[in-house]
Amino acid sequence: MTHPDQDNLDALLSRSFKRKSLRFDARAWTLKNQSTIDRFLDPQETGQINPWRMIMFKNRIHIATAATVLLLLAITFTCMTGSPDGANTAWGDVTRLFGQIEHFHYYSMVSRDNTLTTSEGWYAHQKLHWRSDQPQVKWFEDGQTLKAYDEHQNLVVLAPSELRTCSTPLSVLALGLETVTTDTLKGLTPETVGDFLIYSFPPPRQHQDWLDRISVTVGKDSLLPTQIKIYNKPRPRMEKYTLIVFDYDEPEKPLDFFDPPTQSLPPHGQAKIKLGGPPVEIKVKGAPGIDKAIVRLNSKFEGELKDLLIPYRDRHSIGNADLYFAAISFVTDEGYQSIAAEKTPLWINQGAKCALGKKGNWPDELYRNIRYTPVLRATDRPDEFTLEISCWMRVKHPFL
Repeated sequence: MTHPDQDNLDALLSRSFKRKSLRFDARAWTLKNQSTIDRFLDPQETGQINPWRMIMFKNRIHIATAATVLLLLAITFTCMTGSPDGANTAWGDVTRLFGQIEHFHYYSMVSRDNTLTTSEGWYAHQKLHWRSDQPQVKWFEDGQTLKAYDEHQNLVVLAPSELRTCSTPLSVLALGLETVTTDTLKGLTPETVGDFLIYSFPPPRQHQDWLDRISVTVGKDSLLPTQIKIYNKPRPRMEKYTLIVFDYDEPEKPLDFFDPPTQSLPPHGQAKIKLGGPPVEIKVKGAPGIDKAIVRLNSKFEGELKDLLIPYRDRHSIGNADLYFAAISFVTDEGYQSIAAEKTPLWINQGAKCALGKKGNWPDELYRNIRYTPVLRATDRPDEFTLEISCWMRVKHPFL
């Protein structure tokens, strides 16, 4: 059996699925099943007249009509999802749907040589909040600024919010994926098709030195991301990959859940210090392994913004606070003094996320790492301040 409509059906199917998906070849199917079709349509096969066979015998055009109906259904489904198996689903469709999600919950796992560190995050009310366990830091992003707070609720990071420039939080979690989603990539189709669709992207330009690629897995039907995997280039003792897993079942968090702390906890030590004066010893209490900090307040920053290190520039312009530099070292309970961090940044009434210590930083060459937050408080004299220190020591490398 042949019919000219078969060629039209093949052409329509080919155009509809862009030759990347399931394609029904009506002519090939007919040739393969010709004997079955002939028996089905032959009214003399059993010596009896079968009304259904007579109808089909007289109206073979109905086969093409039925196929056309099925084709229209397939085309309708294709228009909605790109193709029956999702192979033609463009990345732009994924980001558009994800942008309509009002809240979600996620877990982030970072794999290094022998460890797996985790964090947990939430998105709602157009805000992001996540908490990491090593170190224990809470992060808040509200579309204007990104803020991070240490265990004593000191502000240690202040930067512009990526939610301000990215169309969805999906790009924020994927390290600025928005910067590589050009018009060409928005039309990108998945490289792997099955129960899930997997999209693969090159690294954003600002991360090309250490990032290898980013893959995003989405549900074939929902098109919602189920995971993001960020692959790093091989480097000793550094992250191999970061895996982010999404959860859409947890109830939406209330608005005040996304509010950062407003009051710090008491520091581990504090002392008066004078700009340009001699070093000051600050006795540390409640920080195991650390006996004291030795601090000298060296200078006040008076230069132009371009003179600062890149991480300090945005912070300095957003924070609207005077910036000073100090030399800080620590003495352990055993009496070992570290080398000094000669240019530790200090902002008035704001903390800084600092760390000091590796084998070469100690006279006995043992590993010790001290995370510390210095906060400079103004007094009634322009050259005198109160310096608060919160600090924590780790004696085992977290990645060994």
